[in-house]
Formats: sequence, C-alpha cells, structure tokens
Amino acid sequence: MGYMIQKATTAWELLFLMIDSADHVSPKAGIAPTVTLRKSGGAFGAPAGAVTEVANGWYKVAGNATDTDTLGPLLLHATGAAADPTDAQFEVVAFNPQATDLGIPDLADGVETGLTLRQATRVALAALGGKMAGAGTGTEVFRNAKADTKDRITATVDGDGNRSAVIVDGT
Repeated sequence: MGYMIQKATTAWELLFLMIDSADHVSPKAGIAPTVTLRKSGGAFGAPAGAVTEVANGWYKVAGNATDTDTLGPLLLHATGAAADPTDAQFEVVAFNPQATDLGIPDLADGVETGLTLRQATRVALAALGGKMAGAGTGTEVFRNAKADTKDRITATVDGDGNRSAVIVDGT
C-alpha cells in the first residue's frame, strides 16, 4: 500500500516507479507512462493531474483535488513502452496525515454535530474551570478558562437552575 493523502487537496503527488521490462529490475526512465486511476467505488479513468517524470524511473501524477475527492482506496495503474506495468494504492483520508495531531482536533462534527474536538474541549474547560457570571439572574455565562476573554457558554436558567436554552461558542 502507498501512503495516505488528504481528501480533495493538491498537496500530495501520486508517486510510482516504472521498471524496465528487459530485466524486470532496473528503473525505466525517459518514457511517457499511461496512467489510470480508480477512486473508491468507481471505474478506472484518466487522472486530472499531469503525469511527469521525477528521475531514476520515478514518475508522478500531480496533486489534483479532483483525483482525491473520494475517501477510501485510490488505485493507480501505469503502463509504458518497454516497461513492466506498475500498480500502486493510496488511501484518501479526511484529515491531514502529515499534521502533528493528524488534524483530528479540527475534524468536523468530531464530538457532536457542529463541534470539532477542539471546540468541544474549549466549551468543556469553560464549564469546568472558567469564570461564571450571572448566577441567580436567569442568564449564566461561563468564560474561557485561562484567558478569560470570551463567553463560551451562555445559558438561560429558571429559578431552580434548570437550563432552558444554551448557546456555546467553541471558536
């Protein structure tokens, strides 16, 4: 299997090696490979990204959002004059696989609909350790825990402290 590629971006090239058909070992440079790609659930077709030689028998399909707009396996098949056919598989994922945190804190709906993990954590920290204002007034406000610069939770409460409306801001 190849490497992971973030969905619908142009950041990653699809790299593949062509081998000389005369000895089935040596890299085959200087050819114009014909490449087809298959997205998950689809049929093989021409790539949207340009196919060019890198060096030493290595070639690439330029990063193209159209080629990587479907999550799941992305298959590459390449043929070329006097070269063995080659196949490669890449995995198209929703996150940036090169990010230190894999982009997980910012995945949409990561914890709850409308909240990423990062946003949900901000709201939870405000409730657990942020300043609270308005207790007993009908509107209680919880601020971000450390900086105390933003209202994270604004809740409408009745005389018994029951919440009837809640607005959260995880940004």
